[in-house]
Amino acid sequence: MFAHGALLRVRAGNEGPFVKWLEELGLKDFLNCYPIPKLVEWGWLVPQYRYSFPLEEFESEPETITWGAKQRSSPIERLWDFEWYINSIDEPLWFLHPFFRPDNTSGLMLRNNGQPWSTIEVPASFTTKHGEKITPYVDYFFHWQGYALIDVIRFSDCIQPILNTPEASQTAQQIVRIIESVKDWDPRGVLSAPRRWGGMHQLMTWLSHYRAFRDALYTWEAKHPDDKKTHRRGALELAGYFGITADILRNSIKNNLLVLAAEWQRAPAQNKIWMDPAWPMLQNDIYLAVLWLCMLDGEKFVHYMDLWSHAPSRQSDGSAELVEVLPFEFYKDRINFFRNANFYLDAYNAIAPESESKGSATYFAAIAD
Repeated sequence: MFAHGALLRVRAGNEGPFVKWLEELGLKDFLNCYPIPKLVEWGWLVPQYRYSFPLEEFESEPETITWGAKQRSSPIERLWDFEWYINSIDEPLWFLHPFFRPDNTSGLMLRNNGQPWSTIEVPASFTTKHGEKITPYVDYFFHWQGYALIDVIRFSDCIQPILNTPEASQTAQQIVRIIESVKDWDPRGVLSAPRRWGGMHQLMTWLSHYRAFRDALYTWEAKHPDDKKTHRRGALELAGYFGITADILRNSIKNNLLVLAAEWQRAPAQNKIWMDPAWPMLQNDIYLAVLWLCMLDGEKFVHYMDLWSHAPSRQSDGSAELVEVLPFEFYKDRINFFRNANFYLDAYNAIAPESESKGSATYFAAIAD
Protein backbone atom coordinates (compact mmCIF):
# COMPACT_ATOMS: atom_id res chain seq x y z
CA MET A 1 0.00 0.00 0.00
CA PHE A 2 1.59 3.26 -1.16
CA ALA A 3 -0.03 6.51 0.03
CA HIS A 4 1.45 9.14 -2.26
CA GLY A 5 -1.09 11.80 -1.33
CA ALA A 6 -3.49 14.01 -3.22
CA LEU A 7 -0.70 15.41 -5.42
CA LEU A 8 1.09 12.90 -7.64
CA ARG A 9 4.63 13.71 -8.71
CA VAL A 10 6.48 13.57 -11.98
CA ARG A 11 10.19 13.74 -11.18
CA ALA A 12 12.57 15.00 -13.85
CA GLY A 13 9.79 14.80 -16.42
CA ASN A 14 9.80 11.02 -16.72
CA GLU A 15 9.18 9.08 -13.50
CA GLY A 16 7.09 9.09 -10.36
CA PRO A 17 3.59 8.19 -9.10
CA PHE A 18 1.74 10.23 -11.73
CA VAL A 19 3.62 8.44 -14.52
CA LYS A 20 2.66 5.08 -13.00
CA TRP A 21 -0.94 6.26 -12.69
CA LEU A 22 -1.07 7.23 -16.37
CA GLU A 23 0.31 3.81 -17.25
CA GLU A 24 -2.45 2.20 -15.16
CA LEU A 25 -4.92 4.22 -17.23
CA GLY A 26 -3.54 2.55 -20.37
CA LEU A 27 -1.29 5.36 -21.61
CA LYS A 28 2.13 3.69 -21.43
CA ASP A 29 2.60 3.40 -25.20
CA PHE A 30 1.23 6.89 -25.68
CA LEU A 31 3.79 8.31 -23.24
CA ASN A 32 6.57 6.54 -25.12
CA CYS A 33 5.59 8.59 -28.17
CA TYR A 34 4.61 11.79 -26.37
CA PRO A 35 6.57 12.28 -23.11
CA ILE A 36 5.07 14.29 -20.28
CA PRO A 37 7.28 17.39 -20.84
CA LYS A 38 5.90 17.58 -24.40
CA LEU A 39 2.31 17.26 -23.13
CA VAL A 40 2.98 20.03 -20.61
CA GLU A 41 4.45 22.18 -23.40
CA TRP A 42 1.29 21.66 -25.47
CA GLY A 43 -0.98 22.44 -22.53
CA TRP A 44 -2.51 18.97 -22.58
CA LEU A 45 -1.28 18.49 -19.01
CA VAL A 46 -1.16 21.48 -16.67
CA PRO A 47 0.86 21.05 -13.44
CA GLN A 48 -0.64 22.29 -10.21
CA TYR A 49 2.86 23.15 -8.97
CA ARG A 50 6.44 22.92 -10.17
CA TYR A 51 9.40 22.88 -7.80
CA SER A 52 12.99 23.34 -8.94
CA PHE A 53 15.55 21.95 -6.51
CA PRO A 54 18.91 23.56 -5.71
CA LEU A 55 21.81 21.59 -7.20
CA GLU A 56 23.65 21.49 -3.89
CA GLU A 57 20.92 19.30 -2.40
CA PHE A 58 21.98 16.52 -4.75
CA GLU A 59 25.68 17.00 -4.06
CA SER A 60 25.38 16.32 -0.34
CA GLU A 61 26.94 13.25 1.22
CA PRO A 62 24.68 10.18 1.44
CA GLU A 63 24.73 10.26 5.22
CA THR A 64 23.37 13.82 5.34
CA ILE A 65 20.71 13.63 2.64
CA THR A 66 19.21 10.61 0.96
CA TRP A 67 17.46 10.62 -2.39
CA GLY A 68 17.15 6.85 -2.50
CA ALA A 69 14.44 4.57 -1.16
CA LYS A 70 14.35 5.74 2.47
CA GLN A 71 11.54 7.79 3.99
CA ARG A 72 12.20 11.52 3.59
CA SER A 73 12.94 13.58 6.69
CA SER A 74 13.66 17.19 5.69
CA PRO A 75 10.98 19.45 4.16
CA ILE A 76 12.77 19.77 0.83
CA GLU A 77 13.38 16.02 0.59
CA ARG A 78 9.69 15.42 1.08
CA LEU A 79 8.93 17.57 -1.92
CA TRP A 80 10.96 15.12 -4.01
CA ASP A 81 9.30 12.01 -2.59
CA PHE A 82 7.05 11.38 0.39
CA GLU A 83 4.54 8.74 1.41
CA TRP A 84 1.83 9.76 3.86
CA TYR A 85 0.46 7.39 6.51
CA ILE A 86 -1.92 8.27 9.33
CA ASN A 87 -0.50 7.11 12.63
CA SER A 88 -2.35 9.56 14.88
CA ILE A 89 -5.89 10.90 14.75
CA ASP A 90 -5.38 13.47 17.52
CA GLU A 91 -3.35 16.09 15.67
CA PRO A 92 -5.05 19.03 13.91
CA LEU A 93 -6.18 18.33 10.33
CA TRP A 94 -5.07 14.69 10.69
CA PHE A 95 -7.34 13.76 7.79
CA LEU A 96 -5.67 16.16 5.32
CA HIS A 97 -2.41 15.51 3.48
CA PRO A 98 0.37 17.41 5.30
CA PHE A 99 1.27 19.55 2.27
CA PHE A 100 -2.19 21.17 2.42
CA ARG A 101 -2.01 22.06 6.11
CA PRO A 102 -1.38 25.79 6.63
CA ASP A 103 1.69 25.38 8.86
CA ASN A 104 3.41 22.51 7.04
CA THR A 105 6.91 23.57 5.97
CA SER A 106 6.98 21.47 2.80
CA GLY A 107 3.56 22.76 1.82
CA LEU A 108 4.60 26.35 2.41
CA MET A 109 7.69 25.84 0.25
CA LEU A 110 5.49 24.42 -2.50
CA ARG A 111 2.89 27.19 -2.34
CA ASN A 112 5.47 29.98 -2.07
CA ASN A 113 7.99 28.69 -4.61
CA GLY A 114 6.06 26.23 -6.78
CA GLN A 115 3.50 28.48 -8.43
CA PRO A 116 2.66 29.82 -10.88
CA TRP A 117 4.31 26.77 -12.36
CA SER A 118 4.65 28.32 -15.84
CA THR A 119 7.12 30.92 -14.55
CA ILE A 120 9.49 28.23 -13.27
CA GLU A 121 11.91 27.03 -15.93
CA VAL A 122 12.97 23.41 -16.18
CA PRO A 123 16.54 23.35 -14.85
CA ALA A 124 19.42 21.87 -16.82
CA SER A 125 20.31 18.25 -16.20
CA PHE A 126 23.57 17.49 -14.44
CA THR A 127 25.53 14.47 -13.23
CA THR A 128 26.18 14.18 -9.52
CA LYS A 129 29.52 13.14 -8.09
CA HIS A 130 27.92 9.74 -7.52
CA GLY A 131 27.39 9.36 -11.28
CA GLU A 132 23.63 9.89 -11.29
CA LYS A 133 22.15 12.09 -14.02
CA ILE A 134 19.36 14.26 -12.63
CA THR A 135 17.06 16.99 -13.88
CA PRO A 136 16.23 18.49 -10.47
CA TYR A 137 12.58 19.43 -10.68
CA VAL A 138 9.17 17.95 -9.89
CA ASP A 139 5.77 18.65 -11.44
CA TYR A 140 2.69 17.89 -9.32
CA PHE A 141 -0.71 16.76 -10.60
CA PHE A 142 -4.03 15.57 -9.20
CA HIS A 143 -5.06 12.05 -10.17
CA TRP A 144 -8.10 13.25 -12.13
CA GLN A 145 -5.83 14.99 -14.63
CA GLY A 146 -5.17 11.55 -16.08
CA TYR A 147 -8.85 11.27 -17.05
CA ALA A 148 -8.78 14.80 -18.43
CA LEU A 149 -5.74 13.91 -20.55
CA ILE A 150 -7.64 10.96 -21.99
CA ASP A 151 -10.45 13.31 -23.00
CA VAL A 152 -7.97 15.65 -24.68
CA ILE A 153 -6.42 12.71 -26.54
CA ARG A 154 -9.73 11.33 -27.74
CA PHE A 155 -10.92 14.73 -28.94
CA SER A 156 -7.67 15.08 -30.88
CA ASP A 157 -7.95 11.58 -32.36
CA CYS A 158 -9.54 12.44 -35.72
CA ILE A 159 -7.62 10.21 -38.14
CA GLN A 160 -7.99 6.50 -38.71
CA PRO A 161 -4.82 4.39 -39.12
CA ILE A 162 -3.47 4.17 -42.67
CA LEU A 163 -3.01 0.70 -44.13
CA ASN A 164 -0.66 0.16 -47.06
CA THR A 165 -3.44 -0.67 -49.50
CA PRO A 166 -3.75 0.28 -53.18
CA GLU A 167 -5.81 3.25 -51.95
CA ALA A 168 -3.17 4.47 -49.44
CA SER A 169 -2.23 7.54 -51.52
CA GLN A 170 -5.84 8.60 -51.81
CA THR A 171 -6.31 8.07 -48.06
CA ALA A 172 -3.26 10.22 -47.32
CA GLN A 173 -4.75 13.07 -49.36
CA GLN A 174 -7.96 12.77 -47.38
CA ILE A 175 -5.95 13.08 -44.16
CA VAL A 176 -4.43 16.34 -45.40
CA ARG A 177 -7.93 17.70 -45.99
CA ILE A 178 -9.02 16.55 -42.50
CA ILE A 179 -6.07 18.31 -40.88
CA GLU A 180 -6.97 21.52 -42.72
CA SER A 181 -10.59 21.28 -41.58
CA VAL A 182 -9.75 20.80 -37.88
CA LYS A 183 -6.68 23.03 -37.53
CA ASP A 184 -8.75 25.69 -35.73
CA TRP A 185 -10.18 23.12 -33.28
CA ASP A 186 -8.18 23.00 -30.05
CA PRO A 187 -8.70 19.77 -28.08
CA ARG A 188 -7.53 21.61 -24.95
CA GLY A 189 -10.94 23.26 -24.87
CA VAL A 190 -12.27 20.22 -23.02
CA LEU A 191 -10.10 21.20 -20.04
CA SER A 192 -12.01 24.44 -19.50
CA ALA A 193 -15.50 23.63 -20.83
CA PRO A 194 -18.11 24.12 -18.04
CA ARG A 195 -19.78 20.77 -18.75
CA ARG A 196 -16.44 19.03 -18.84
CA TRP A 197 -13.30 19.53 -16.79
CA GLY A 198 -13.86 23.22 -16.32
CA GLY A 199 -16.90 22.32 -14.24
CA MET A 200 -15.57 19.08 -12.78
CA HIS A 201 -12.16 19.97 -11.42
CA GLN A 202 -13.42 20.98 -7.97
CA LEU A 203 -15.35 17.74 -7.39
CA MET A 204 -12.50 15.63 -8.71
CA THR A 205 -9.96 17.49 -6.54
CA TRP A 206 -12.11 16.70 -3.51
CA LEU A 207 -12.00 13.07 -4.60
CA SER A 208 -8.21 13.24 -4.91
CA HIS A 209 -8.10 14.31 -1.26
CA TYR A 210 -10.58 11.61 -0.20
CA ARG A 211 -8.61 8.92 -2.05
CA ALA A 212 -5.42 10.13 -0.38
CA PHE A 213 -7.10 10.01 3.04
CA ARG A 214 -8.36 6.45 2.47
CA ASP A 215 -4.92 5.26 1.38
CA ALA A 216 -3.16 6.97 4.28
CA LEU A 217 -5.60 5.46 6.77
CA TYR A 218 -4.42 1.97 5.82
CA THR A 219 -1.75 1.83 8.53
CA TRP A 220 -4.18 3.03 11.20
CA GLU A 221 -6.77 0.43 10.22
CA ALA A 222 -4.11 -2.30 10.17
CA LYS A 223 -3.19 -1.43 13.77
CA HIS A 224 -6.84 -0.98 14.86
CA PRO A 225 -8.82 -3.61 12.93
CA ASP A 226 -11.88 -3.21 15.18
CA ASP A 227 -12.10 0.55 14.69
CA LYS A 228 -15.17 1.12 12.53
CA LYS A 229 -15.60 4.83 13.29
CA THR A 230 -12.37 6.58 12.30
CA HIS A 231 -12.93 6.28 8.55
CA ARG A 232 -16.34 7.93 8.78
CA ARG A 233 -15.07 10.56 11.18
CA GLY A 234 -12.23 11.48 8.84
CA ALA A 235 -14.55 11.53 5.81
CA LEU A 236 -16.92 13.92 7.60
CA GLU A 237 -14.13 16.18 8.82
CA LEU A 238 -12.54 16.27 5.37
CA ALA A 239 -15.89 17.27 3.85
CA GLY A 240 -16.33 19.94 6.51
CA TYR A 241 -12.87 21.34 5.85
CA PHE A 242 -13.68 21.86 2.16
CA GLY A 243 -17.22 23.06 2.81
CA ILE A 244 -18.78 20.01 1.14
CA THR A 245 -22.39 19.33 2.16
CA ALA A 246 -24.42 16.30 1.19
CA ASP A 247 -26.44 18.44 -1.25
CA ILE A 248 -23.30 19.78 -2.91
CA LEU A 249 -21.76 16.34 -3.30
CA ARG A 250 -25.04 14.76 -4.43
CA ASN A 251 -25.55 17.37 -7.15
CA SER A 252 -21.92 17.11 -8.27
CA ILE A 253 -22.11 13.34 -8.63
CA LYS A 254 -25.39 13.47 -10.55
CA ASN A 255 -24.62 16.45 -12.77
CA ASN A 256 -20.90 15.94 -13.33
CA LEU A 257 -19.61 12.45 -12.61
CA LEU A 258 -22.56 10.57 -14.06
CA VAL A 259 -22.64 12.87 -17.08
CA LEU A 260 -18.95 12.13 -17.67
CA ALA A 261 -19.67 8.41 -17.28
CA ALA A 262 -22.48 8.62 -19.84
CA GLU A 263 -20.25 10.37 -22.36
CA TRP A 264 -17.54 7.77 -21.92
CA GLN A 265 -20.09 4.98 -22.33
CA ARG A 266 -21.48 6.54 -25.53
CA ALA A 267 -18.11 7.37 -27.06
CA PRO A 268 -17.45 6.13 -30.62
CA ALA A 269 -15.54 2.89 -31.07
CA GLN A 270 -12.52 4.85 -32.31
CA ASN A 271 -12.24 6.53 -28.89
CA LYS A 272 -12.72 3.37 -26.86
CA ILE A 273 -9.07 2.38 -27.22
CA TRP A 274 -8.25 5.35 -24.98
CA MET A 275 -11.11 5.04 -22.54
CA ASP A 276 -11.65 1.32 -21.95
CA PRO A 277 -8.42 0.76 -19.97
CA ALA A 278 -9.26 3.72 -17.69
CA TRP A 279 -12.95 2.88 -17.26
CA PRO A 280 -12.50 0.59 -14.18
CA MET A 281 -10.60 3.37 -12.39
CA LEU A 282 -13.32 5.91 -13.19
CA GLN A 283 -15.93 3.42 -11.96
CA ASN A 284 -14.02 3.12 -8.70
CA ASP A 285 -13.94 6.89 -8.29
CA ILE A 286 -17.70 7.06 -8.79
CA TYR A 287 -18.14 4.30 -6.22
CA LEU A 288 -15.98 6.22 -3.72
CA ALA A 289 -17.91 9.43 -4.36
CA VAL A 290 -21.26 7.74 -3.64
CA LEU A 291 -19.76 6.00 -0.59
CA TRP A 292 -18.58 9.37 0.73
CA LEU A 293 -22.03 10.83 0.08
CA CYS A 294 -23.63 8.03 2.10
CA MET A 295 -21.41 8.95 5.04
CA LEU A 296 -22.53 12.58 4.78
CA ASP A 297 -26.29 12.02 4.59
CA GLY A 298 -26.69 8.65 6.31
CA GLU A 299 -28.39 6.97 3.34
CA LYS A 300 -27.66 3.40 2.30
CA PHE A 301 -25.73 2.84 -0.92
CA VAL A 302 -28.71 1.03 -2.41
CA HIS A 303 -30.77 4.22 -1.98
CA TYR A 304 -28.71 5.90 -4.69
CA MET A 305 -28.70 2.78 -6.82
CA ASP A 306 -32.50 3.08 -6.75
CA LEU A 307 -32.62 6.85 -7.13
CA TRP A 308 -30.27 7.02 -10.11
CA SER A 309 -31.05 3.73 -11.83
CA HIS A 310 -34.80 3.26 -12.33
CA ALA A 311 -36.98 4.57 -15.12
CA PRO A 312 -38.47 7.53 -13.17
CA SER A 313 -34.99 8.97 -12.69
CA ARG A 314 -34.10 8.85 -16.35
CA GLN A 315 -34.06 12.46 -17.43
CA SER A 316 -32.74 14.37 -20.40
CA ASP A 317 -29.79 15.62 -18.35
CA GLY A 318 -27.26 13.35 -20.03
CA SER A 319 -26.37 11.42 -16.88
CA ALA A 320 -25.74 7.69 -16.82
CA GLU A 321 -27.78 5.26 -14.77
CA LEU A 322 -25.78 4.26 -11.71
CA VAL A 323 -26.62 0.58 -12.20
CA GLU A 324 -24.94 0.75 -15.62
CA VAL A 325 -21.87 2.45 -14.18
CA LEU A 326 -21.65 0.14 -11.15
CA PRO A 327 -23.25 -3.11 -12.35
CA PHE A 328 -23.31 -4.92 -9.00
CA GLU A 329 -24.68 -8.44 -9.44
CA PHE A 330 -26.72 -8.25 -6.22
CA TYR A 331 -28.51 -5.16 -7.48
CA LYS A 332 -29.26 -6.52 -10.93
CA ASP A 333 -30.62 -9.69 -9.29
CA ARG A 334 -32.77 -7.51 -7.05
CA ILE A 335 -34.20 -5.65 -10.05
CA ASN A 336 -34.92 -8.88 -11.89
CA PHE A 337 -36.69 -10.29 -8.84
CA PHE A 338 -39.07 -7.35 -8.56
CA ARG A 339 -39.67 -7.25 -12.31
CA ASN A 340 -40.63 -10.94 -12.42
CA ALA A 341 -42.37 -11.21 -9.05
CA ASN A 342 -45.73 -9.99 -10.40
CA PHE A 343 -45.83 -12.68 -13.07
CA TYR A 344 -45.23 -15.53 -10.64
CA LEU A 345 -47.45 -13.99 -7.98
CA ASP A 346 -50.38 -13.62 -10.37
CA ALA A 347 -49.98 -17.23 -11.49
CA TYR A 348 -49.95 -18.38 -7.87
CA ASN A 349 -52.98 -16.31 -6.92
CA ALA A 350 -54.91 -17.80 -9.82
CA ILE A 351 -54.63 -21.35 -8.43
CA ALA A 352 -54.20 -20.79 -4.67
CA PRO A 353 -57.08 -21.87 -2.39
CA GLU A 354 -59.19 -19.04 -0.99
CA SER A 355 -58.13 -20.06 2.51
CA GLU A 356 -54.50 -19.13 1.77
CA SER A 357 -53.40 -15.52 2.00
CA LYS A 358 -52.66 -14.10 -1.38
CA GLY A 359 -49.76 -11.71 -1.91
CA SER A 360 -50.17 -8.29 -3.33
CA ALA A 361 -48.92 -7.67 -6.84
CA THR A 362 -49.41 -3.97 -6.16
CA TYR A 363 -46.86 -4.19 -3.33
CA PHE A 364 -44.18 -5.64 -5.59
CA ALA A 365 -44.97 -3.16 -8.32
CA ALA A 366 -44.52 -0.28 -5.88
CA ILE A 367 -41.14 -1.58 -4.70
CA ALA A 368 -39.97 -2.22 -8.25
CA ASP A 369 -40.76 1.39 -9.18
